[in-house]
Amino acid sequence: ARMLGKASIEVEVVGLNTEGSTPVLCILTSMENVQKIIDEVVPDFKYDVEGLHQPKVAAYPWLMKAFGATCATALVYAYPMWFLMFEDVSVLELSDTNLMILRLVVVGSFLFLAFVYFAAAHIGFNKNRLDVGENMFMFETGIVDRVRTIMQYDRAQIVDVSAWPSAYRQGLSRCRVYMLSSSGHSIAVSGYYPTEDLEVIQKEVMERIKDGRYD
Repeated sequence: ARMLGKASIEVEVVGLNTEGSTPVLCILTSMENVQKIIDEVVPDFKYDVEGLHQPKVAAYPWLMKAFGATCATALVYAYPMWFLMFEDVSVLELSDTNLMILRLVVVGSFLFLAFVYFAAAHIGFNKNRLDVGENMFMFETGIVDRVRTIMQYDRAQIVDVSAWPSAYRQGLSRCRVYMLSSSGHSIAVSGYYPTEDLEVIQKEVMERIKDGRYD
């Protein structure tokens, strides 16, 4: 859909029972129509800010994720590769040509998966964005599907800022925001950003509860 310049709009509605589905406000349509519908139907969610890219050090946890996925895949491929390269393969009853093709397929598929992991890390690093506004905040995430989530502070129920060791050593965290919605617990997850920047969301929710602004 993104290649055709189209998108859809989904709305999480608190308290609406739709049997586990998310209400679709707009099916696939042009980006121009998406903006027009937001302006006319849900103007409170109009959000023109592009958001901030992840800092350069965020490349490290993304690369570590890709490296970990590659290592896990290598463990899966270890025995088939060993068997095809060094063991007696006569039980397969393959000709030399077919055996060579099989070896190339196994090795090639592993290299292709490793490429996909690192390509996904590259896209995730470059495309994720974050913005923390006065009444709402925005996460833009996604590798294949691109999702722009705009949430009001008053709808956030749990805000979890956490970090794996690879991110923590860089002073980075990811923010998970939970909201009770029509489809159960809806979760929005940010990219890797400085921990103090993400904790602003937590603090704002708590401040709105304390001073009575939380709806």
